[in-house]
Order: sequence, then C-alpha cells, then structure tokens
Amino acid sequence: MALSESIAAYTDCFEFYEQAQADGKGIRILVEDRKAATVLRGRLNQARVLERRESMRLYDRTDVRYGKSENDRFRVTMRETAEGDGYWVYIEPWAAETLVVEGLSNE
Repeated sequence: MALSESIAAYTDCFEFYEQAQADGKGIRILVEDRKAATVLRGRLNQARVLERRESMRLYDRTDVRYGKSENDRFRVTMRETAEGDGYWVYIEPWAAETLVVEGLSNE
C-alpha cells in the first residue's frame, strides 16, 4: 500500500505525536491486528518524512531545523497485547536507559 504524499493526510498522526509530547513518557494506541499496527506505524513514520521535507523547503541549510521533524525525538514500535487480541502502537521518546554516566578522562 502506497502512503499519501500529502501532509494533510496525517492530522491524526500529528495529534498522536502531540499527545505523546504532552504525556512526557509517550502513549500507546490499541489497534485490532498486526496489519493495522503496521499500517499505523508506517503512517506515523511517513508523517515525519513529510515534516522533514517541509522543513527543507521552509528553512535555509544553515538553520538547525533544516531537514528535521520535531517528532524525530520519538520512536514508534508495536507490540502484541498480552491477551493476543490486538496490537499496541507505542510512541515513546528516545531515551537511553542509563544507570550511571562516568567520564573516562580520569581513568
């Protein structure tokens, strides 16, 4: 299935990203099966691709926003429900799950 090249086709996706941003830890969306989850994940990623293209049109190459989407800070994954009756599509911020950060210059 080909995805739309019109940014207007992804208003639901941008609303999901806004909700994930507002929550801080992200959100998850329940869909009926793996196919629906795959389609939604593809649409969420396509929305970011189109945002990047738009930023290349709007901003000069020297601008830090050039070629970027403000939603690049999120990862989109899918997982089957524990009951096996659907799939969750997760939108979560990228974050390293670190316990300790140490400098190496004093070794």
